[in-house]
Amino acid sequence: MREILHIQGGQCGNQIGAKFWEVVCAEHGIDSTGRYQGDSPLQLERINVYYNEASCGRFVPRAVLMDLEPGTMDSVRSGPYGQIFRPDNFVFGQSGAGNNWAKGHYTEGAELIDSVLDVVRKEAENCDCLQGFQVCHSLGGGTGSGMGTLLISKIREEYPDRMMLTFSVFPSPKVSDTVVEPYNATLSVHQLVENADECMVLDNEALPVGDLNHLISATMSGVTCCLRFPGQLNSDLRKLAVNLIPFPRLHFFMVGFAPLTSRGSQQYRSLTVPELTQQMWDSKNMMCAADPRHGRYLTASAMFRGKMSTKEVDEQMLNVQNKNSSYFVEWIPNNVKSTVCDIPPTGLQMASTFIGNSTSIQEMFRRVSEQFTAMFRRKAFLHWYTGEGMDEMEFTEAESNMNDLVSEYQQYQDATADEEGEFEEEEEGDEYQQDYQIEGGFSQRGGKRKGRTERMGGVSLLTKRAASATNQTLSLFKRPSPFTILLKTLTTTSSASAQNPKHETSTPKRRKKKNLFEVAQFLPHWGIGYHLAKSHWANVSYEITKINLYKDGRHGKAWGIAHKDGLPIADAPKKISGVHKRCWKYIPSLAKSIQSKENSPKSTETAAKTEVQAA
Repeated sequence: MREILHIQGGQCGNQIGAKFWEVVCAEHGIDSTGRYQGDSPLQLERINVYYNEASCGRFVPRAVLMDLEPGTMDSVRSGPYGQIFRPDNFVFGQSGAGNNWAKGHYTEGAELIDSVLDVVRKEAENCDCLQGFQVCHSLGGGTGSGMGTLLISKIREEYPDRMMLTFSVFPSPKVSDTVVEPYNATLSVHQLVENADECMVLDNEALPVGDLNHLISATMSGVTCCLRFPGQLNSDLRKLAVNLIPFPRLHFFMVGFAPLTSRGSQQYRSLTVPELTQQMWDSKNMMCAADPRHGRYLTASAMFRGKMSTKEVDEQMLNVQNKNSSYFVEWIPNNVKSTVCDIPPTGLQMASTFIGNSTSIQEMFRRVSEQFTAMFRRKAFLHWYTGEGMDEMEFTEAESNMNDLVSEYQQYQDATADEEGEFEEEEEGDEYQQDYQIEGGFSQRGGKRKGRTERMGGVSLLTKRAASATNQTLSLFKRPSPFTILLKTLTTTSSASAQNPKHETSTPKRRKKKNLFEVAQFLPHWGIGYHLAKSHWANVSYEITKINLYKDGRHGKAWGIAHKDGLPIADAPKKISGVHKRCWKYIPSLAKSIQSKENSPKSTETAAKTEVQAA
């Protein structure tokens, strides 16, 4: 069987997890003692996904419960399904994390983590074919965020090929109980970007319903229903990831559930597939405080449960895409996946779970980032973290990583289908510094970038413009008094070409570059942060060899060489290129020093090693 190991940590994670097990037990006909009391053989067919059958006939959840204080564990044990869990799987400390991420990640949590990993190993060894792990935690506290991300990174080291799914409850200013939530959340996202495969983003602000935990647990159950019950179109965690994640860092999903009605009135409503579909895409049904209408869907997946026709499901999903085509990126065709499971949730005739990879989720990251910056600028509350051994650099890196994530979502939101690859949009540093002359007047590109559709790869863009424009000179970088320079060049070359026809063919041609990487993907966006690039790309050091600034002195481009430690230079990515959009005010003096170095006489061998040559 394809087993899933469930881990819940912290107060929020344990409360949601306890509710989740109530829902799953009800669906499989398991009572509070672990005995099967159901009436359908389908309930037992794939029960091993979440349960391990003991020798006495009891079904024991594959769950690990952890916390840094005993209070939450006691309340779970005394709850309606508290006796169903294996007693050894309760792992808890006595001190608590005090809403401090550093305590959970570095001090108190680090002391307890080995005990948790021992229990995880035991449970993993009981599985025939472990599919992956699902972790339930919040990002605002200390245990769920700090110790939760520590456990995720340890599991990733030990089980690198298993899926890691997280249900992460993000903090919100409207429903907040801790002032340091932005710090904890930003530090956690920094870890989740690197170590998790799929993150289901939940948010207390988005859920106005009284029973939040029941709603979240119904959504969690819907994500894995296709694994546990037979269906016409099945899915698992890996299929879900393959269909939903176009780029590895963009794995934060908005989740929704339909129908959203009060639990008492469900028996009086009869639902149809069109109603379900309409509700499912509604922003009110999303469990994250971000409006999908403010962004675009990269991919989406819908899981329907109940007796329904797959033909009707496909028609309705296609109908939604056709009517709202502007909310889907056009450069990923067929980006909505549907699955149908025959068994509805308890108490409902049909239901649906929605998972969407939308660029609008950047709203939530932006919201947390603004709160983080407001406090971090004044270094407020920072002593609680540095006192546990943390360094301010970790905060800066985490902030930078989250800002990079927001920029990536924005980049793909603005992308269009007719633009050529990003790797052809920029040329080598030396070629940029030439003025490309095509017949005719001239236009200048500099300062802020123009529309993305105009940023097409070198050769095709220039040939298109050459065909339509006459006597045009294109200057790609702003330089001191370029108009006078170009006009002089234009008059001299035109008079010379009239006398000597050979000059007409002497226009330099732009070539496609090879092996260039965007600096923006790897380097932080603050200060002269590219000096810290080693921590952002393992075993690779950067040497910035050329910097060009726009007129405002704050925007520009950088070129350099990437050296792979311990490998011959031929095996390393040789050149890097990209755009820095912030804090260029620190760089002009550095640019002058680099230019002075370039102007100093060098041997051809050393120059070839230290400078980026044109492709």
